Amino acid sequence: MLCFIDLAALIILNIFIAWNFWQSIWLAVLICIFLYAMRVYETDHSIFSKQLSRTAIAVFLSVLVFLLFRWIIEYEFSWKMVLFNISVCFAVLIPLRIIVFRILSLAKKKYYLVCNGQVVDGFLSELQNANSSIVIEKIRYVPENAKNIVFDSEKTMKFLNGKAKNYKLLPDLIEKYLRRIPVELVMAYPEYYKNTFNKKHNSIAKRILNVVIAALALVILSPIMLVIAIAIYLEDGGPIIFKQQRVGENGKIFTVYKFRSMRNTNTQIPLFADQEKDRITKVGNVIRKLRMDEIPQFLNVLKGDMNVVGPRPEYVGFHNEMSKLIPFFDYRLKVKPGITGWAQVNYRHTSNVEQYKKKLEYDLWYVKNASFWTDLRIMLYTLETIIFRKGAV
Repeated sequence: MLCFIDLAALIILNIFIAWNFWQSIWLAVLICIFLYAMRVYETDHSIFSKQLSRTAIAVFLSVLVFLLFRWIIEYEFSWKMVLFNISVCFAVLIPLRIIVFRILSLAKKKYYLVCNGQVVDGFLSELQNANSSIVIEKIRYVPENAKNIVFDSEKTMKFLNGKAKNYKLLPDLIEKYLRRIPVELVMAYPEYYKNTFNKKHNSIAKRILNVVIAALALVILSPIMLVIAIAIYLEDGGPIIFKQQRVGENGKIFTVYKFRSMRNTNTQIPLFADQEKDRITKVGNVIRKLRMDEIPQFLNVLKGDMNVVGPRPEYVGFHNEMSKLIPFFDYRLKVKPGITGWAQVNYRHTSNVEQYKKKLEYDLWYVKNASFWTDLRIMLYTLETIIFRKGAV
């Protein structure tokens, strides 16, 4: 909602000043896309310092793309219009967002949880700790004309036979605010998640989209790939490309391609990335932080082993080990692995079993909620992940 408020404000102010209509709309759309990518509309980034830094990055990137398209399409524009939009972003949009965040933080949203049995209180505690703006009241019967009804089980919902409107299940509420699916929640609702995780995610349209994005990425990034390849060879010789067996959709084993970022040494057992820091080359240190070591994985997308968006493809040894230690770890294989993903943009790099479990919970959320718009959202968030070097090792 806040994104559309910003877009409307920019368009209205541009019309009021009477700048070129289509160019001002194009610039306003670019600004809002990059603001969204920098996640300025999330409450985690509602404080002024984060709003300021993220808005500055978004404005810089949007103006850069605006000028790049001008060089390609050759349209005229006014620097006064560009500077005006930049000024609005800092003088109007940031204060407006902060005010809205303050109002939303004061407004408590109440949910009625209909309990016809034992409810796992741990879920409710985690839910309310994650978002202080919600209140959950346990009840046994649905009040008349009550809204925001939540049921602890499908059995309870069927028992009431549709008497309540605007209802949802407890798992849906937890997923909405935690943005992940706790493993314990899957254990508490096995049948519910068994059905939702088994839905089909592949389609011809999605395959075409992935092929187009991968092909464009390889063409656009080819000069960077050449520079990286030369740098790797000059520092540590060959090979340039690192190949490794990974586990893909439905357990299929495939070869993943990456730019080699570590020195060639023989290791008998798989290690976490932070246990091999001494092997990382100087070039590898740079490309890993910028996630450029993963560019060759677009070849995996063209081959059909991966998508642009999906769970991280795990090394065979790690996957087999984690499958024994973490319940439902194989559920992440319901979709193709990806170069980026919901877990990658929301959680840190994993270096132990507990962190793998937490990252799995984000993967499970993606498996359940995968869609075109979810993929687009993750692609935009990936830009923020790269810029702020989240999870890079």
